[in-house]
Amino acid sequence: MNPALKYKDIGRSLKFWLGRTQRPALLVGLLFCRPSTRLARDEILPAVLDFHYASEVQTQFYFAGYRQVERPGENSILPRARAEAPSFEFDAEAFNEFVDLIQLKTKWRYSGGTDLILADGRYDPARRSGYVDFSSAMSLTLEFVKGESVYPETGMFFQQVFTFAREYDGERPTFELSDALGKSALKDIVGSLALKFVPGETKEGAVRGLQFATRDLRSSKGDS
Repeated sequence: MNPALKYKDIGRSLKFWLGRTQRPALLVGLLFCRPSTRLARDEILPAVLDFHYASEVQTQFYFAGYRQVERPGENSILPRARAEAPSFEFDAEAFNEFVDLIQLKTKWRYSGGTDLILADGRYDPARRSGYVDFSSAMSLTLEFVKGESVYPETGMFFQQVFTFAREYDGERPTFELSDALGKSALKDIVGSLALKFVPGETKEGAVRGLQFATRDLRSSKGDS
């Protein structure tokens, strides 16, 4: 679990972790998690260290607007629990700048709640940098994921993501994760318009499954 103030920091981080793991792609999560939201306060921020160790290196989550500090101040979100885990601080201005940047680069729009973009992290030899490949990505609002009772606790969803990433070493982790989370069950349903023809119980499952479908989030076909 990594703090993220600048997109270029993510590129450097991905270059390092892709080199270390020798994988063609890593599963990347961009987490937009303001500490003032209930989900962040009650379920995500208190469990950051748990998520950090559970994710290992195959999943790289980046917390928009957060930085790590050696000495916790009055704005610190988490106490320094271990020597290798400095406290997190939230910078609201940096958070909003990061949101604006990702909205410029992609079709994604921030919900105002706790949002997660899952995408593939890759290496670009020409730039000598890692990058987030938004061409096949999942865009989730975690309050909705929890509200649909798919996962009663956010940590249950995160754990499934981490477990999948540890076991998968192919080139399309996000697409394959999407299948694992339910996309394959919806292969015969084309968009939400088809849902009115689906029986009630099946329709409920279809709505839950559709949220895990991948799509091209790039603002234009040439963007990454």
